[in-house]
Amino acid sequence: MSDLRASKRLGLVRKVKSWLRRSSTFKIAVFILNIFSLIVRIIDTTK
Repeated sequence: MSDLRASKRLGLVRKVKSWLRRSSTFKIAVFILNIFSLIVRIIDTTK
């Protein structure tokens, strides 16, 4: 189940990244996305 969630999250990140590559003005969004994924990783490890 956790694998499915992780793969879904990975697919979403890949989609967002490809979309952000087309719109170079969203560098801040990429930064926020990186922080968000970092927070998610920290929460996953502290569970």
